[in-house]
Amino acid sequence: MKKDFFISYTGKDKDWAVWIAWQLEAQGYSTIIQAWDFRPGGNFVFEMQKALQQAERTISVFSETYLQSVYATPEWSAVFAQDPLGVANRLIPVKIGECQPEGLLTALIWIDLIGLSEIDARSELLSGVQRERAKPEHPPAFPGRQTVQEKPSFPAESGKQNLYVPKIRKEKTDLDIRNFIEAAFQTLRQYFSDAASVLMSQHPEVTVKIMQLSDIKMMAEAFVHGKSQARCQIWINQSHSPQIGYNEGHAYLDGDNSYNEILSISNNQTEYGLESLMRFHWEQQLSHFEFSHLSAEEASEYLWRRFTSGLER
Repeated sequence: MKKDFFISYTGKDKDWAVWIAWQLEAQGYSTIIQAWDFRPGGNFVFEMQKALQQAERTISVFSETYLQSVYATPEWSAVFAQDPLGVANRLIPVKIGECQPEGLLTALIWIDLIGLSEIDARSELLSGVQRERAKPEHPPAFPGRQTVQEKPSFPAESGKQNLYVPKIRKEKTDLDIRNFIEAAFQTLRQYFSDAASVLMSQHPEVTVKIMQLSDIKMMAEAFVHGKSQARCQIWINQSHSPQIGYNEGHAYLDGDNSYNEILSISNNQTEYGLESLMRFHWEQQLSHFEFSHLSAEEASEYLWRRFTSGLER
């Protein structure tokens, strides 16, 4: 049976190779890695040959040790010969240490994880293995200098500092509300992905699956030792006034009419925020939150805590 990736590495870089394989499998990819798949009693050469034949692509864990290894060279060389121009992305180098590839390897574009935090490294790895064009979902910030033409100050005002300027009430348009809800949902989705990665790295017995069901709906499920322990669905309710719906547990996840929480636009007139309508006892547990006016980041942490609360019991 075909596998997505074979992880090629040296013994010194085993921790990196295992971490890479774990991140890939957590996202639904299949891998072959010596640490997990080459079992006692087997023939190493045969297992290596089988792995190279079964895997669609090979990830080479690049370090100075790897480039000097007489055993690693045949592994990447065999894959390179099948796709010398890189058209099929058969060989994906991942740099985990300072090294200087030479010869044929100098032409390869690699994934660079050197010096990154775990969250950033995971994001770089998962985006790097995708074959699709890496255009971001949101427009990039303007890289040039932002300049604002200010009018001259009234001479009588010069020298006055720290003047109070009142916040002016602004009407919230339907488009502004919809845009804010959609941006908050994206923040929430990214928070779940990043938090799941950290949770799994610290607790190998835990696996979290996050599924993007559509542009406005996602589902998350947490397994402990392979047994499902927590499950939730989060979606944007496309009503006249958009809301973010949250449903937890294993029942009623196929529909959007059952709620354990609803996050709606808060009544704050000067800035956008989310109001929890079904916070109940969580207001006491998370007393540092203002549940009538949550930022997108606070709402993300709140729902993540609700989702994972069953794992702490």
